[in-house]
Amino acid sequence: GSLRIVVSAADPDQPYDVAFPITLTSLQVATNVGRGGTLEKLLDEFVQEQFVHQIRPGLEAEGPKVMKAMAAFAEKYQDEFQRQRNRAAGEDARGVSYTWSPYLMLDYLVSPVFSKPGRLVDVESIFDDKGRRIGSVPILQDGSGRFQAEISDWNFIHLEPNVGIGLWDRFTLREEVIEERNSSREGRSYDWNNVGTSDRIVLRNFVIAGEQYLDALRT
Repeated sequence: GSLRIVVSAADPDQPYDVAFPITLTSLQVATNVGRGGTLEKLLDEFVQEQFVHQIRPGLEAEGPKVMKAMAAFAEKYQDEFQRQRNRAAGEDARGVSYTWSPYLMLDYLVSPVFSKPGRLVDVESIFDDKGRRIGSVPILQDGSGRFQAEISDWNFIHLEPNVGIGLWDRFTLREEVIEERNSSREGRSYDWNNVGTSDRIVLRNFVIAGEQYLDALRT
């Protein structure tokens, strides 16, 4: 499986916003809904309790780093770009360089960091007193034998940036199902404010950028 998150901003002077925290699960190497994968909103209930403060917050912290690294790469090699293309990268009416990315969906693999080194040989399920599976524990092996591993941290391995627009509607459909479940469980009316939460974050940045662009054309 893999994790995905969308990072967007209206302009380079604004901090990046994060949206669409997604977990994709598949038996195939290339994980995607179109390849038979399963998409879920990355909720805390899908993460073992002791890692809740690490997984989604860690993913949200990593996204802006990738965007800033891409912008730094473009700035570093802008002269090489101009030499090979015989033109500069250019900028829009606002003066924002086309090398700056206002939006991307980023794909990640997440790898555990073990407190003690060893070779991963198994993963054992953990069950509560009612027999329900509540997580798992990795089993490592070293020269002295097998032992239960302790996870101290997580590495977020960036795979690729992409547009990811095809997952917007799938994500929102999951939010509809989640809200149906939560409203029924809590005995309240269905609240549409809990659906499309990520869409609104990204679209707001698009609208602000559009307004800035039109204002620049008028001046």
